[in-house]
Amino acid sequence: MSQLGHIEHWETEGGYGFVLAEQTRYFFHITDFEPATPGAVPAIGQAVCFELSHDSGPGRRAVLVRPVAGATWRSPSRRPRWGDAPLTAADEVSRAWSNAPPAGRRVRPHAGRAAPASMLLLAFTVVWLLLLARGISEGRLPGATWPALAALNLLTFLVYAWDKQAARKGRWRIPEKLLHTLALLGGWPAGWAARLLLHHKTLKPGFREAYWGTVLLHCGTVAVMVLHG
Repeated sequence: MSQLGHIEHWETEGGYGFVLAEQTRYFFHITDFEPATPGAVPAIGQAVCFELSHDSGPGRRAVLVRPVAGATWRSPSRRPRWGDAPLTAADEVSRAWSNAPPAGRRVRPHAGRAAPASMLLLAFTVVWLLLLARGISEGRLPGATWPALAALNLLTFLVYAWDKQAARKGRWRIPEKLLHTLALLGGWPAGWAARLLLHHKTLKPGFREAYWGTVLLHCGTVAVMVLHG
């Protein structure tokens, strides 16, 4: 069933954005966008109609995202009067979202959370490195742990970079399960760095929550191996 909304956020480099409809944000990819003019790209504040996909979550992804022809983002000058012509879909969208952000404005809804999350991850990294150093010095972890983790983190960063380029060019994407598996094995510091430096996977709540889960599970496992091994 089609819904009406507007494009609240768009990442040109990442090739993804969010549609806002009835106070709910829906993720969509450039491959889900069907412009009226070939080659056109989404614009913040653009009125669109879309459908929901349940493949990547409980109705959180918008597909078949199509611009609503003739829709404008203006406040209604007056209330409808008796005898006025019926409102078109474009008029309804214009009235419903008259306070949409102006086109061209970049919105980062989670920007305020970046600093606290970075500080917390930095603390996790310090504790993790200290645990690894203790485990290796006491013989509870193999000496090859350092080079193995270095190689794993390099691989993790390259995989994130590959997926970022794939998102930009609309190519085959790296499954999120693989990214989480690399983080769980010990590549989470590189995953964190890639998300910050490449601005990749930073706005998707489900991915962020799963990423934190891998960090906690990995660090907890290392702590048990070193402190109770």
